[in-house]
Amino acid sequence: MEKKRQKIRLANAVAQIRRHYPKITPESIRFAAMVFYPVALVEVVAWEKSVEDFDSVQLMILRFISLRMGQEEIAELTGLTPAYIAKIKELLYGYGHITPDGTITELGRESIEYDHGNGKKVEYKESKRHVQLDALSLSIIPYEKSVDETTFYEKSLAHGYQVGVISYPEGIDAQTLEMQLKKIDYQEITGASDIHVNIVSISEMRCLKLRYAISCMLCLDGSNTPIVFGRRKGQKKASTLWIPFGIESEQVRQCYGFEDISIVGLGDAARHLNSMKARFDERWEFPLKKAARETNPKPSKQWNMPLSTKERGIFEAKALLEGALDLYPFAQNSYQWNYQEQGGTLIVSSESFADSRRVSSMARILLGFAMDGVFSLTTEKLCGRIVTVRPMENDKLLQDVIDLLQNSLKQSKGYTVDRYLKNSFGDGSEVEAENGNSLLERLKHVLSDFLSGTPLEDDSI
Repeated sequence: MEKKRQKIRLANAVAQIRRHYPKITPESIRFAAMVFYPVALVEVVAWEKSVEDFDSVQLMILRFISLRMGQEEIAELTGLTPAYIAKIKELLYGYGHITPDGTITELGRESIEYDHGNGKKVEYKESKRHVQLDALSLSIIPYEKSVDETTFYEKSLAHGYQVGVISYPEGIDAQTLEMQLKKIDYQEITGASDIHVNIVSISEMRCLKLRYAISCMLCLDGSNTPIVFGRRKGQKKASTLWIPFGIESEQVRQCYGFEDISIVGLGDAARHLNSMKARFDERWEFPLKKAARETNPKPSKQWNMPLSTKERGIFEAKALLEGALDLYPFAQNSYQWNYQEQGGTLIVSSESFADSRRVSSMARILLGFAMDGVFSLTTEKLCGRIVTVRPMENDKLLQDVIDLLQNSLKQSKGYTVDRYLKNSFGDGSEVEAENGNSLLERLKHVLSDFLSGTPLEDDSI
């Protein structure tokens, strides 16, 4: 039965990535968006080293052959008939232990010497396995880090999920990938040993299906190439983690603590990733140009002309603020908005949090204040842009709540403020009836009660 697919929100993905890789700070994220990343289901035909118990008579005869004893000599020593020994030699030749002229091979010697000289039948057998393949870097994805099956979608669904599709400029399909696989040297493919520890060489790879995993693309300081995180198998049963498909350097790995990620030679993949980011930039730019041209139409003004500094300052600032307010509708006249190119800063006060219908969003923002001092606001509508939300200085109520949250996090580690708020406020209707600051006032009392009582069970928002 196919597992149910759930829509993954960008804000949730970024929060979970940062939880697993705490060295990724809000200040280090320059771009964040959800993408469909191509992952192929591939059949690998390979030669695999097999180790089995050896028939005692066969092993004995192989030992004699290794001593350069002939068939008649072995027959005389063992009491076996020359015809029987000839049949054993045919079997040993089939295992790859002797050559056609009866000389022992390296594999034969390995069999004799295996297990401290006790001997095992070591041979190469052809095997077929189905594995996941990163369709951009052409590297095999280890089974223990395979992509979560519930994240796979058809490419045509990208628009409905407000994500971009990473693909080759001319488009990517199973046939195109199949042609690429036939051209590469299988022995150089990254991750070949991850299919199975006993695989010696790959003789063929066939693309059975090309699928797209909904993933999170981040541009981080110090990395020239966007990094795409896929939801992958975790160490615990039924757990999942967001893990990069590939990183460009050892320096980037150490900087952000990607300790379990091998360096992948991205090659052309870097070009495709940067191309995907550029398409998000184009998607963001179009409505800004449309608004600018409709506001001040001039015959000489062409749609493909870049926005002037003044136009960008007006229309991008408006679009960024609208995107931020889409996550949490901060009360009017309760915040300060500062626009910078490619981003903006929203400074909020305690009066900003007046809408109790968005308790989950409020909890995430306040937790960001408590953990990092700021909150990096990301939504699908921002097309990768980041809005930094900061608490207003000298706002005593807001600072009291942040201090209480910090203490709550220290006391219970996985303290679930989102769950606690929902249990405390219900639908929020009775809270709104009191006064503008009622939500944060109530939260202050809730957190104070929590700190003086029994911690909640460990959970994550």
